[in-house]
Amino acid sequence: MSRRMLPWAVALLGMGLATTGSAEEKVTKTDDGGYKVEIKRDAPPPKADTGGDKSSDKGDAAEGKETKASRTGGYSWTDKPRRRYRPVKIDPKWAIATFPGFRMLQDGSSEVSVWLSKKVSVDVRKAERSVTLVLSETYVRWTTNTYPLITTHFNTPLSSARLKRGKKGETLLVLTLREAADVKSRLEVGPRGSSILRVSIPAPRQEFVKAEQRVPLAVLPATRQ
Repeated sequence: MSRRMLPWAVALLGMGLATTGSAEEKVTKTDDGGYKVEIKRDAPPPKADTGGDKSSDKGDAAEGKETKASRTGGYSWTDKPRRRYRPVKIDPKWAIATFPGFRMLQDGSSEVSVWLSKKVSVDVRKAERSVTLVLSETYVRWTTNTYPLITTHFNTPLSSARLKRGKKGETLLVLTLREAADVKSRLEVGPRGSSILRVSIPAPRQEFVKAEQRVPLAVLPATRQ
């Protein structure tokens, strides 16, 4: 260090020492004509206890350990476990309910039908605006057969019809009505030991769908031969 720069260096060091705390300064001359400045700092005073919650500091440290940064970056997540499907044990003696259908007849009445692989017993439960037919010892094998039949564009007291899986060994045919109606059901014998459930719904007492909004009806007999 040159002699001209020494006073400035000492002054700057003095300012730094004044701001950082007490220290001892020693300036010696070197053999090459320069100067060597040695500074001995005092140990910093102990940190005052502010009475803070030490448990919170430990908690922050624990959280810091838990949230360790990933080497690859980005983010991660955990998917919720899927519910395991429990298949229902099906008795091979049960009948299969399939092909639910709806049609309008020429006299204004309508009909809902369900095909069954065997002959079954039917229990009818009526309410004010709904009729539920309970088919015993039956099951719905294919889920597509449980989709509802909506009669929005048909002038009939029936609003919708749907096959539903009930208790073990039961299948429900649920009819939702727009008005109270005298619904009747019968079980017909089908080919090769099968049977057909037919539910007759009378013509409506009022007009639910205007004539220009109705679906064109096919030419069908009022009663089956």
